[in-house]
This record gives sequence, structure tokens and C-alpha cells, in this order.
Amino acid sequence: MDGTSPIGSALYLAALLLALLALYRPLWRVRHRGRGGIVCRAGKVEGDEIVAGELRLPASAAGARVRDGEAVTLVGLEVGASWELLRVKRGVWPELRWLRFSPALAGLLLLLGLTFGDRIASPPVGLARQVEIAERFALHRGASGPPSRSTTEPARQALLELRRRLRPLQRALPPPAPGDWLAEHREAGQTLEQYLASDAVHARGKRRVIYLQPIGGLSVAQRRLLALTADFMMRYLCLETRIAKPIPLEVIPAEARRRHPSHGGEQLLSGYLLARVLHPRLPDDAAAYVGLTASDLWPGRGWNFVFGEASLRDRVGVWSLHRMGDLAREFDRTLLRTIKTATHETGHMLSMRHCTAHACNLGGANSLEESDRGPLTLCAECLPKLIWATGCDPAARYRSLASFFRERGLGEQAQSYDRLLHAIAP
Repeated sequence: MDGTSPIGSALYLAALLLALLALYRPLWRVRHRGRGGIVCRAGKVEGDEIVAGELRLPASAAGARVRDGEAVTLVGLEVGASWELLRVKRGVWPELRWLRFSPALAGLLLLLGLTFGDRIASPPVGLARQVEIAERFALHRGASGPPSRSTTEPARQALLELRRRLRPLQRALPPPAPGDWLAEHREAGQTLEQYLASDAVHARGKRRVIYLQPIGGLSVAQRRLLALTADFMMRYLCLETRIAKPIPLEVIPAEARRRHPSHGGEQLLSGYLLARVLHPRLPDDAAAYVGLTASDLWPGRGWNFVFGEASLRDRVGVWSLHRMGDLAREFDRTLLRTIKTATHETGHMLSMRHCTAHACNLGGANSLEESDRGPLTLCAECLPKLIWATGCDPAARYRSLASFFRERGLGEQAQSYDRLLHAIAP
């Protein structure tokens, strides 16, 4: 679904031609055959027909709405509802008459074509197709982001210098064990140079807020965990972080849920949450819109579960608290797992791919044990990407993160950030 499809391009050209012809001839006719289109217009009811100018249609026609003896709307411009911009439902109006298009309508069609062409070109899909699209839309299918801003040479050199200073502290990525992420997924990784040359999402202009979106209810302990996660993400990403009003689980249909084949617990379809729950609600000022839920997640198509999933292009992601641990018995450990997953997914929302250069928070993980082995810190290859995407001061960031862990009594994590700080600001 990247770029503009051939159908979208054809629509643009047709709309432009229509606009040019309308300028040449104030009023002209277009004959629709078979599946044609009909503009939305008011009409009157005469017997068993709806009359709108020269157009006569059966009063029972699909899409016709009759109120107080008048036809309020006739089907046609269904923008946003489906791909059928210029399409009449099958079996309706077998004797379609001549329709007249004014210059104003031609201009409107041109505007709609330019604005919604790529959406109109996409065919209507069922849930199975939505899952497939969501997988392409999500991180492991590698969609690109919006146009990147240019990187000046001094800024580029500063990022390369930051990488050079951090490299001696990096932990080598060990060979993957059977069942590990890289043992089952062939990934090339992403260098800093590749990231800078890509159309990466960045948090600039008005898009400077991270939204954490609860999906379903949370316990008191989980709400406390969420508040700490928001505090940490603000420090980690150098962006304002807000907690949105919860979305009830009732918005998720039965087709986007399942019972786990082994333990029978309910799981939510992560791709559906991305494409159908989060993306339509994306705030205008969101650098990233991150859903979280106490329910377990699965991405469909033979997968067992997933900790989280995110889009590399559309600034939405989701993660689950379900497998993070027992808050009553191991709150701090569950906190570390939660903030690691949340920041990992948000990194993807800034177009950062899975890391294969060093041990890194952006590394993939197939299990909780594999995730626990990985660090919370970003490696020398990935931290400069975050700095570019957010405009963050790396030294101030390290100080703030070390302070977070000291306040929680987590000295080991605080010391890891102290070492990184010393490497870049001795």
C-alpha cells in the first residue's frame, strides 16, 4: 500500500481531464454503463420513482433515503466508506439515464482524486485481508515513513561522532540460540547512514507528543505502572508524554479476538488494533500513539503471541502487559520489562528497524527470557537515530535516565547510563 497505485494515478488523470473539459464546456454529459457513478443530490418522490432533474430511479433503489416525501440522498460519493467513489451497486438502475456534471462538480472530483486517490484505489477488504494488510503495515514488513527533513553536514558529523564515542562500550551481539528471534527471522538491520538516507518519521514541528492509550481496564497496580512508564518514556524519548482516556474492549469485535490454543486465554489481534482502533484515532500532534492493554496479543497467521507491534510509517503501535510479570511479587522487574517493550515499539514508530549491530533495545525477541537478556539502552548505531528524530540532547537524556533509576533504587541501571554519559561528556 506504499505510494500511489495505478488506479489512483488513473483517477487523478481522469479528474484532471474532467476539470479541463468542464472549463471548455459549462455543461456536458457523461454516460455510465453497467457499474457507473451517480452524484449525491436532492430529489423528489413521484409515485414509485425518485426524480432529480433528468434522473429517474426506483424509490426502492439501494442507497436512496426518503424522508417526508423527498429523496434526501442518492448513493454515489461514498468517500471514506469504501473504495467505491464512482460505482453503483450491482443490480440497481438497469436503465441509467444521462447525468450532468457541472464545473463545480468537476473541480470537486479533482480535489477528491488528489486527496483520496490512494485510499480509493484500495479494494474493500474483509478481516482476513485486514490482517494481511496490517502485517505489511507493521514493523516486520518495513513500510517507509513520511518525507524526511534534510540533514545538514554539521549535524551528520555530530551524529557520526556520537556513534564513534559510544562504540567502545557496546556489547557484541551473541550468536542466536535455537528459538531466538534472529534464528527464525533473517534481518539485515539498519545502519545510521541508511536511517539518515531514508524517509524516516521524526518528531518535529507540532508532532511532539507521545500518547499512551490504554485499551480496556487496568488495575490499580497497572495504572501505577503506566504512570511510571509515561515518566520514563518522556525521559527516554525527550518528548512530552500523555496518558489518554481508556478505550473500552467492547470496540473490538469477536473476529479480532481468539482463545489461545494452549491455555485458552483471550488474545486480541494486534494488527486490528493498529489499523482499526489506533490509526483512526491518531491525534494530530502525536509523534507516536502507543496502545497498551492488559490483554494478550497475537499478530495472526500462525503466530503464538506477540509482546507488541508497531508501524514504521503511521506512528501507531501497541504492547501488552499480559506477559510482563506479576506486579504484586516483582514490581520492579515488571517495570523494566514494560518500559523496555514500550520504548522498543516507540522506536519502530520513529522508523527504527530491528537492530543487528550490537546488543540493543531495538533487537528482536521471541520470548521473555530472550528479551530479559537484552539491554534497555540503545546501542551506538541506534541512539544517533533517536537524537536525529527527536532533537534530543544525548548528555541531558543520560542524566535524566540515570536519575529515574536512582529514584527507584535500581542502581545497576543507573550506573549503565552513568558510563554512557561519561563516554560522550567526560
